[in-house]
Amino acid sequence: MKTITAKYNPIVQWKRVDLIDSETNLRNVYWAMQVPAVDCLSMETAFHLNGTVKRLVLDTDKIKAHHFFKIQGVLEPYIVVSLDAAESFLRRSLNGFVLQKVEQAMRREF
Repeated sequence: MKTITAKYNPIVQWKRVDLIDSETNLRNVYWAMQVPAVDCLSMETAFHLNGTVKRLVLDTDKIKAHHFFKIQGVLEPYIVVSLDAAESFLRRSLNGFVLQKVEQAMRREF
C-alpha cells in the first residue's frame, strides 16, 4: 500500500513504527502515513448538530487531480482515494481497509 500510495501522491509522508512483542521479541514493522488535507466539501454536504457528517458530498472541481487525501473541515478522519488508486489496491489483494463510494457534486453550468 505504501508503494502504491507514493506513486499516486508523492507528498504523503511516512513514519516507520516498529512494534515488538515483549514476550517473543518478534518485531512487526508498520508505516504511519501523514496524508495532506484538501478543502473539497461541496455546499451539498450536510452535518449533524454535533458537527459530524450526515451526508458527505465532494466538489469535483476542488478535488482536481488529487488521488489520496484527507477531507479538510470534518471531524471524522476520512481519507479519500481516487478510483484509480482504489483499483490498484484491490488488484493486489491488499487488506486492512474499507472502501466506500462517496457522492460527488456535479458541476452545473448556466
